[in-house]
Amino acid sequence: MLAEIKLKAQIMNKIKKFFLPLGRHFKRHLWLYLGLIIAIVCLILFATKQLDKKSSEQEKGQQTLIAVTSQDLTENVEVSGSISSANYTTVQTQAIGTIKEIYVQEGQEVKAGDKLFELELTPEGKQANQSAYSNYLQAKNSLQSAQNQLNSLQVTLFDKNKYFIDHADKENLSHEDPDWIMQWADWLAAEGSYKNQSQVITQASANVNSAYQTYLNTGAVVYAPVSGTIENITAVEGLSFGSVSSGSGISLSDRLATIKTGNQILAIFNVSATDILKIELNQPVTISGNNLPHEYTGRIVSVDRYGTTGTTTNYQVIARFDAQENSDTDQLLPNMNVDGNITISQIQNALTIPTITISKKGDQSTVQVQKADGSIETRTIETGITSDNLTQVISGLSEGEQVVFDLPEFSSNQNSNRGSMGGMGGMGGAPPAGGSGGSGPRP
Repeated sequence: MLAEIKLKAQIMNKIKKFFLPLGRHFKRHLWLYLGLIIAIVCLILFATKQLDKKSSEQEKGQQTLIAVTSQDLTENVEVSGSISSANYTTVQTQAIGTIKEIYVQEGQEVKAGDKLFELELTPEGKQANQSAYSNYLQAKNSLQSAQNQLNSLQVTLFDKNKYFIDHADKENLSHEDPDWIMQWADWLAAEGSYKNQSQVITQASANVNSAYQTYLNTGAVVYAPVSGTIENITAVEGLSFGSVSSGSGISLSDRLATIKTGNQILAIFNVSATDILKIELNQPVTISGNNLPHEYTGRIVSVDRYGTTGTTTNYQVIARFDAQENSDTDQLLPNMNVDGNITISQIQNALTIPTITISKKGDQSTVQVQKADGSIETRTIETGITSDNLTQVISGLSEGEQVVFDLPEFSSNQNSNRGSMGGMGGMGGAPPAGGSGGSGPRP
């Protein structure tokens, strides 16, 4: 027991000898250690603040401010189509034979009725031509008979009219008198027969013209149907033309040439149901194409809102090229594919913002606006026309105000691509607030 007490005393003495100098050391250098602790705490607080600042800057980098600007705005509708062949007349034949003579050449001016080509008819072709001539003579005879009938009906009409005047009129018969009614009815019936026969004459005359044209078309000589410039000659000496369609007589062959009848070149465009209601007559259009030497100008001269239905419903509009501003139209060939850019409306000094900054819910459009105190508010705006990537603001914003655009979030391995967002080229108009800072859209 006594030994344990002595052992404990010895241990306590050793502890006192160890800590006593250490306590005196801390007491002597207390301010030094306090300063070190304070420095470490300040360093930790500074590092935390820097991390928060960096995080805040990264958070802020996900947004950019775009100023509301005033500029001219043009709304366009882009369409596609082809050059029309409306100013070309096709030269065809119903003759069956072989090309023997060619009397014209490319670029030659011809008049309607000029001799263009001559064929050596086959026996089948000669028979077809003789049959056409027979039909022509028959049509002429029918016309003559109809004319004779018309003359007879005219005599009857005059007789009935004279009888009515000499009896019912001179005798002052009452309109209720049976004789007056019968004479009046006879006159009206004769007049009706005469008028009906006049329609028969018109039809018979048309039949004669048609039969004569068929006779010419099946003949050995091909004549110019209209006046103009010969182009696109496909007839070659020795080439066979003509065929018989089963059950339907002679059919027109492939074309021998075309005749250009004027310089008013047209372009026919297909328009979607969404855009057709925006298009009106006389709207300007710019016409371009991969095979065209440059852009051409024109005007809308026809708008067809009836439409044709297929996979989708399309509507046709026709544009006429401006003759005075487009002198080199020789390179505009029929059926050539072209694109059109139709100007729908133009507004000067319109307030604009990038379309991408606008949020839509139903018919309501809203944007995020930064206020003077830096806070963000959601504001409803009224929009007008849209051109490319810009939209007109009719009300709700003032020039110079800043709208907020939220850039999409990127993962850490995508940060290298964030710089490309600065070229969203298209934001148009205003630079972000703060000059060149930020990675948002550039003009």
